[in-house]
Amino acid sequence: MMLFYANELNRSEAKLKTISQMTVRERVVDSLLYIHRKFKDYNGFLNLQLSRREYADYAGTTEEQVIRVFSALKKESLIFTKGKK
Repeated sequence: MMLFYANELNRSEAKLKTISQMTVRERVVDSLLYIHRKFKDYNGFLNLQLSRREYADYAGTTEEQVIRVFSALKKESLIFTKGKK
């Protein structure tokens, strides 16, 4: 049991180090990819509606930065939106 929790702690610490060294854009994209893996998609859209504030909270950044990253990703045609999806 102790080995299990020790391994989980090591994985958690490694993930934290990785996230702390990422740029804002990388954290937002990583968050989008994680949400996509967990909730799949529905006709090309995430099967979960989150506000920009919720994306920001999950990525560990501000809402304004998330809006900027989303705009940049849209301009690069990496993501697309339809209404709130």
